[in-house]
Amino acid sequence: MAFPFILKQPDGAFSKGVFKINDLDEFKKVRDVMFEKSDLLIAQEFLPTPFDWRVGVIDNQVIYVCKYFMASQHGRL
Repeated sequence: MAFPFILKQPDGAFSKGVFKINDLDEFKKVRDVMFEKSDLLIAQEFLPTPFDWRVGVIDNQVIYVCKYFMASQHGRL
């Protein structure tokens, strides 16, 4: 996977447990800390956009999907 990429916990939400990885040293440090809390990590291509997706799930059923636009100067990844 090319840098940068996103490394996240499978149960993370709203940027909790979600990290933008810029190089190999950062990956090793973040990975080691994350494996203390989770047995599984997800690596995802980093695709910068002016919005985020929000997906609502209840009882394993998707109940909504929407684009979540960030305010200007919002502290993003």
